[in-house]
Amino acid sequence: MMSTVAPESYSVERATRASQVAAVLGVALLVLAVSLPWWGTNVAMRSVVEISCYLVFASMWNLLAGYGGMVSIGQQGFLGLGGYFLFVFAQTKAFSSEPKRQIPLHSSIAPVLIPFG
Repeated sequence: MMSTVAPESYSVERATRASQVAAVLGVALLVLAVSLPWWGTNVAMRSVVEISCYLVFASMWNLLAGYGGMVSIGQQGFLGLGGYFLFVFAQTKAFSSEPKRQIPLHSSIAPVLIPFG
């Protein structure tokens, strides 16, 4: 004789207290980020941009390696070197003069440094 298990009942809740608090904090952070150029110093703006870039690279790495199932270390090394050189050149202000010439030059450095094979 087969026994059947009754499915557990569940409910979907929308606009919970936690989601409302997160929405308010998200809007506050957005206002803070948009108003940063008017009240922040150069150091504060640079720190925010650098942390944001790290966050973007971490998210990209998570998507490639985690959800995408990519296990190729060469691809991830290529992206890592590209990100490293982006920060090095941004810190030396190499992007400030004529970006139309600088961006192709800087984006070609990572493929040259990665060994073939």
